[in-house]
Amino acid sequence: MLIVTPEKVSSLAKEKTPPLSHGKLLIVIPRKAGKAHERNLIKRRIKAIYYEEKLYEKSIISIILVREEATKISFEELKKFLVKNLR
Repeated sequence: MLIVTPEKVSSLAKEKTPPLSHGKLLIVIPRKAGKAHERNLIKRRIKAIYYEEKLYEKSIISIILVREEATKISFEELKKFLVKNLR
């Protein structure tokens, strides 16, 4: 799984983005990551962690690019990874 931080994309959207009152989340999962129900499960898990841990309170745009290996990790491992990288 790869997380793109705002610093990496800030140069693309510097001029046109107004200040955010809350964070935004974009999840990108290619078809190679598995069947539709597997991709949807990963999306649901990421969204659940995002809201449970209140990661939206940080006013940033988070772009998460999911790789095939993400379908094999547990919810707890995913949670540790996201909290560590999005806080």
